[in-house]
Amino acid sequence: RGHLQSTCYACRFFGLMIAAPLSTVIYSKYGPQSVVMLMAGLPSLILPLIYNLKEKKDVDVASTREQCGEIWNTVCSRAV
Repeated sequence: RGHLQSTCYACRFFGLMIAAPLSTVIYSKYGPQSVVMLMAGLPSLILPLIYNLKEKKDVDVASTREQCGEIWNTVCSRAV
């Protein structure tokens, strides 16, 4: 219970521990423009992965009652 959330927080913490000193060094050595360019450029590396996102077609849609019940069970769940 809560394993995924703790894994996400651990990855976030690790990323911050790497990014903070690294960005400080880059800022001191190359200036703010390089940090901004790096922050703008890195997310663009993810763009090719968009082609792997495929929407399933002809999927059965649950009734409104079933969807509301599923949402209610999720809200009441202690794991969320």
